[in-house]
Amino acid sequence: MGNSSQNIITNLLTIAAFLQDSAGRSNSHRFSLSVKSSGLGSAFNLSCSTQDCQEILQNGHASHVNQALSDADGIAMMVVNEKSGTVLLRKIFKTWNVYTYAQDLVWWLSRVQAGRIVVMTVHRAGTRGVGAALKTLESLGSLLISYAPPRALWVWMFIAGGQTIVETIAPNNEWLRNSFAELYAHAYTEASFRDASSAVISKHNLHSDLCEHEAAMGSFCENHDYRKLSPGKRMFSVPGSNTAHKIGVVVCAGGRLQYLSNTLSKLLANDGILRFNVLVIVGRDPSNDGPNSSVISLLEVLQVKYKIIDIPREVPSVNHGLFQFYRKAWSTGINTFSSLKYIAFLDEDVEVSRDWLYTLSHFAPALDTDPSLWCVSGSAPGHRYVFPDPQIFLRGFRQPGWGYLFSMTEARSMVAKWPASSSVSLLYDNFLYRVMSRGRECIFPALSRSYHYGVGVNTVPEIHQLYFLDQPLHSGERVYLPPVVDLTQNVYERRVKSSLESAIPITRNPCAPGFLNPPSAHESKHFVFYFFMEEPNDSPEWATLAECIGAWPYSTQSHHHGCFEIPQPWGGSVWLVGVPYSRYKYLRPPSVPIWQIKSQQELESATAFSNTLRLPPKVNRTLALAFTDLFIKS
Repeated sequence: MGNSSQNIITNLLTIAAFLQDSAGRSNSHRFSLSVKSSGLGSAFNLSCSTQDCQEILQNGHASHVNQALSDADGIAMMVVNEKSGTVLLRKIFKTWNVYTYAQDLVWWLSRVQAGRIVVMTVHRAGTRGVGAALKTLESLGSLLISYAPPRALWVWMFIAGGQTIVETIAPNNEWLRNSFAELYAHAYTEASFRDASSAVISKHNLHSDLCEHEAAMGSFCENHDYRKLSPGKRMFSVPGSNTAHKIGVVVCAGGRLQYLSNTLSKLLANDGILRFNVLVIVGRDPSNDGPNSSVISLLEVLQVKYKIIDIPREVPSVNHGLFQFYRKAWSTGINTFSSLKYIAFLDEDVEVSRDWLYTLSHFAPALDTDPSLWCVSGSAPGHRYVFPDPQIFLRGFRQPGWGYLFSMTEARSMVAKWPASSSVSLLYDNFLYRVMSRGRECIFPALSRSYHYGVGVNTVPEIHQLYFLDQPLHSGERVYLPPVVDLTQNVYERRVKSSLESAIPITRNPCAPGFLNPPSAHESKHFVFYFFMEEPNDSPEWATLAECIGAWPYSTQSHHHGCFEIPQPWGGSVWLVGVPYSRYKYLRPPSVPIWQIKSQQELESATAFSNTLRLPPKVNRTLALAFTDLFIKS
């Protein structure tokens, strides 16, 4: 490669497209945008110096905005109101990690209103894990991001739904704070207003005001029918459902407005939803002694009941505070819906299918008759090779997951035993699983009716993507649901026993290709694999087996008394049975071996195989490839 080419890409690679429209608009109404991308940090500066522009910015906005970015490493996104110049959103996506954050970036970008000014820049490091977002960024008009090496600096300013203002890229040879490279971009863009009054929104129109002053609200700002919906109105009829009206739905929320907007819009579209049976619990923000005002405006627009509760101020960690927040949220929900028979819980970043409530209500009566059950969950287990048939439902010992239901009696009992304070950091859902379940099981679907799409404080990127983000969500189309009695203990266990008795044992290595190959025509409908497991909380064989077949390896959650069913497309299942722990161990023929790891070599071989199944998502190209694609050799 010639030195001239290297100097060009090292100094600056710029494509600039300045928006000009002389017909009917004055060039004096312009915003000045300056952005810095660097290995030490990034900054964004917006100013508007003309007299007409300043008049627009007098409505509670400064004529000069300087946003320094310092709280995380990754791709920073700022969304600017094209009328007022207000920075509506400032968010950093940790795309130095190849998992999860590129998908989150896509989610936010897809919800930005057309016409907004969007500014994106690399803050210290961020292009290594942007691969999953490349198609979206390219479809929005980026011409350079697909050529970014893993340590590139990058600035892109564009009009959402419009065209690029300026885009520039340069390589960065060092990681993070070891690099002193800096990349600057400056551009002008015309303000999208006709006169000063256009930036003033009526205080009496909450919907318009919210859409004017918030970014990434998606369909909420495209749908103007929210205000026409009456509180308590039943939006859809549910033929044959006698239980949906007995369910109170509690949504636990903080200040993540965009997530909550999406979650509530999906919830309120549910078949059989009763608006007066929905309650949003909003945490009071300790930093300003009150809740997020935009969240309150959203709830008033949607005409949903809400209550504000205090988040403990003096706690050792975020998780200590969350542990007490959920206890208060549960207590408030129980008191609000004290006359109802069941209570369901959602978090603000959990999307539900249209049949979520219908599905929960269908199985809810099983909780009244079967003492071995304690919850109905809308989320499928973290097993990537469970055939996602919307008609298949299982039961097992597990966390409630996301979008789950309890009987009101059970919920009251749990709150009564829930510690009012904690000296250790407890994850509330793990506390429910370990302490409150008392060995009882949950009913859950093979195809999820609830989907955890948001990124929270406890998100582990690799786990979140592999076991949750990549799981499909049911379309919501009404399907035949198995009779409730089929999921009660006696009937369910008879089915398990019958299936295992007819199953053909698998003796091949699970950590080799082809373990879950479909059967030939003459073989049984069911297959069974026996593996060594003395104690479910300490089972290295299960962890290794699970890694090799794409199942949840971190615990034996979703197991039914030491065995787990993996439904398959051919109509049967592969059953995994842990011996000697499982109550079904007696069904193993004496001649069938138990799979067990007995040497370090076997463990290393299994680990090597499972690692091939966990190849990271597409990472951005290398520097050498970027040079090759950007320049044609003479």
